[in-house]
Order: sequence, then C-alpha cells, then structure tokens
Amino acid sequence: MKNLTKVTALLTCAAVGATMGNLSAAAGTVPLTSLSNLYTNVDTSKPNIILITSDQQRLDTLGCYGSTFAVSPNLDRLATEGVRFTDSFTVSPVCQACRTSLITGVHTPISGTIENSTGVRNPALFTYPDYLRTAGYRTILIGKTHFGDDTGVFDVLDHYAESNPNDPMVAQRSIEEMQKATADGVPFYLHCSMLAPHGPFPDPNTDPDFKRWMDYYANVDLPPIDYTVNDFADIPDMVKMVVGLNKAPSVTDERLDYRQQYYAYASLFDEQVGKVLDYLDQNHLR
Repeated sequence: MKNLTKVTALLTCAAVGATMGNLSAAAGTVPLTSLSNLYTNVDTSKPNIILITSDQQRLDTLGCYGSTFAVSPNLDRLATEGVRFTDSFTVSPVCQACRTSLITGVHTPISGTIENSTGVRNPALFTYPDYLRTAGYRTILIGKTHFGDDTGVFDVLDHYAESNPNDPMVAQRSIEEMQKATADGVPFYLHCSMLAPHGPFPDPNTDPDFKRWMDYYANVDLPPIDYTVNDFADIPDMVKMVVGLNKAPSVTDERLDYRQQYYAYASLFDEQVGKVLDYLDQNHLR
C-alpha cells in the first residue's frame, strides 16, 4: 500500500530593490500547492507531505506569475495542477525569522527569533514536524535549515550551507530519502529546502548545469532595470545598513551579470523540482 503524496512549493520572494528588473514587490511568500490524482493502491489516511522551498525568489522568475522570459516549466506545472496564491505575505523579510515562523506557526516576537543574528527559537514551542512525528511520520529535511535551532526537529537532517550551493545534490538526496521511507513502509514529511536563487551562485567553471543556464540567459533580453534616483532616498536607513547600501546603485556590467546569474540559478532550481516530481510520478506516489 503506497502513500499518496501532497506537494507544496513555497517560494520565498524577497524584494531586492531595482537591481533585478521591473517586477519588484514587497517581500512575501507565494505557495503553489499541487493536489494529487488518486490511485487505487495508495493509502490516503496518512499522505506523504513534501514541502519544497526556494530562497529569495522573485515573481519574475516564474512563467505562472506572468514572466515572459523566465524558464520555469516544473513550477508552472505545479501551479496548473493545483492552487496558485496571489495575495500572501511573509511575517518577516529576514531569512531566519521567517523560517522559524514557518516551522512554529507563530510570529517572530513569540518564536524568539527576530533577525538572522538576534534571538533563538523558543525551546518550549512545538514545531509542526514534532506533531507529524507524533502522528507516525518520518520527518526529513534536506538542504538549508536556518530555523534558529535545528536540533531534534527532524529524524533525518542533511544540511547544505549557502557557502557550498548544490541544489542538484539536495534533489538527489531528497529522492534517496523518499525511496528509503517508501521501502520501509512509513509515511514521510520531506522538506526539500533548496538554496537557489539566493547567492552565492554556483561556479560556472565547475558546475556544467549552472553554466548551461548561464549560457541560455546570455542570449535573453532581460527587462530594463526599473530604477530612478529618488528610489534610494525612500529606502529606510536600517535597510541600507543591513544590506550595505551606502550610495545609490548604478547600472554596471557587473550588476547586469548578476541578473544573468540570478535568473540562471532560478531556472536551475526549477530543473531540480522537476527531478523530484518525475520521481513521484514514475513511482505512482502522487
């Protein structure tokens, strides 16, 4: 008896000012949920659950949100099969605070994690993996953590740091752990936590998949940078301090190259999502 699998992609979309294009928006989270077709040989009492997250992903990296130049067939597929939200918000634009709220279900002052370097998760708070484990699930996290305190939350924890980005390995390890749980006959909760498209980017000299996408976007006309001189004055001083903005940005070859890397990394992420979906479909798990 196989377990039905519900797949959710939660794409963390942080505004990065005018440096990335003309589709800037307030920071927010955009969940895309795919509800699976029923099979006659699946156990629907405890469906497998997969949460796929990206990091700092903009709306204009996704065709399903109107981008005319991005390549995102697999996330577009999830959007077509399931539910696409257009009006959702994050509790915090800061990584660790947002992720801690995601895993605990409470706002940042209650979770204890205020910023990336301020506070730790309140140990008295249960996380939803705790509840899933109590319900008989094997809880798995592959990829980025950054929850304030990662100890004891997951049965299987395979952490990948931003300093060594390797989303293809995150996808492969996620598939391996799904295979193990299925073979053991236990329902699983998998958080496939990708690092893309947050920098640092992979090295195109050593990563052929990333280089392939870099070469693709080298021939794509990206939208003009939407920036005026007054935009810099409107940025709060605290934000300028945190991100190191001491003067108004300018359009340079380096900044244009950064955009190419960013969209290449987003498409590489989409490709890894496709690998996970293909595994589920080929094994009739959704």
